[in-house]
Amino acid sequence: MKSAKPVAVAVGVGVGVGVGALLIAAVVTWTTRGLPNAKQSHAAGSSSEQPVSLGSDRAPVARAPIASRSSGSASSASPRIGDALSGAKTEADVAWLVRNGYPSTEAARDALLRRGARGPLEQAELLDPTAILDAEQLAVLDSSRRTEAMEFLAASAQSGSIYALETIARIHEEGINGISDPVRASAYRKAAELRGSWPAGLVNGRSKLTPQQEMYATLMAHQVIANIEVDRQKNGLPPLGIDSRPGLNDLISEIGKSGAPASR
Repeated sequence: MKSAKPVAVAVGVGVGVGVGALLIAAVVTWTTRGLPNAKQSHAAGSSSEQPVSLGSDRAPVARAPIASRSSGSASSASPRIGDALSGAKTEADVAWLVRNGYPSTEAARDALLRRGARGPLEQAELLDPTAILDAEQLAVLDSSRRTEAMEFLAASAQSGSIYALETIARIHEEGINGISDPVRASAYRKAAELRGSWPAGLVNGRSKLTPQQEMYATLMAHQVIANIEVDRQKNGLPPLGIDSRPGLNDLISEIGKSGAPASR
């Protein structure tokens, strides 16, 4: 495995009320790239001259997706109320995070220490936050297992994990082999938003893509979701549909009280 530097990455948005806390991203030290020239590659990847192939986003699937997880399937790696990484504030919020494969702060820190040191990623772990975290580490740190990790994350997203979509977005954003793909990163964040993670949409709002790149990313996001549903149908699983994270009504209400921008 190659060495990597810890990088602070915003990975979640709290949903509680209070103007000062409305759009605060939960930040953890996340191990991502340790490869040379990553920043230069990221800048080059942001250029509007970079074409995007819409047909390239059907990720290979090494394992068939499994049935979606229930809210009662929490593990020791799942977040609880007050978790800093996820910003969980209510039982309904926690249930949503559990259903969609999100980890706790402690689980994320443990994954940083493991650095992907583990055995094969198994089908039974597709909705396990610990395995999703390990797959991210393997994708960015271990070239010999990168394909295995990315295929696992694709199957995890097909099984219903919105967090897997956000994880794929982070991997493309930070870069593999020193080459980042901000358009594809935005596409997977948009796909997570389409599935119901409105905090992913708030993060995407800070994108520096050109209008053309934003258009490509939007089209790719819809393609990702469509392909997920096709693969689920092939495996005899029902459509995933939209599973919106709780707290949106409170957030919009609080923004309105603090003076929302006027519509035109």
